[in-house]
Amino acid sequence: MQTWKCLGARPDLIRVWNDRAVAFNALSGETHVLGGLATATLLALFERPSTTRALARRLASDLPPGPVEDWDHGVETTLRELETLGLIEGES
Repeated sequence: MQTWKCLGARPDLIRVWNDRAVAFNALSGETHVLGGLATATLLALFERPSTTRALARRLASDLPPGPVEDWDHGVETTLRELETLGLIEGES
């Protein structure tokens, strides 16, 4: 099971406005605008590393309700996107 943690993202290099954020990647020097789920995901990973399933459960209590399968898929997709941006990494 893969555990996700922050890589280039740091709490002091993110600014949040409502459900969006701007995150600076300390490793690449790039700045990224993040939507609601990506912002919530990154903020949760600042608190502690997590598996996809555990993260989906944590976020489900704070975000609009939806079927569990949708959350798992949405969080997995978001994690992959954040990984592509170099903000997080997954470890097996």
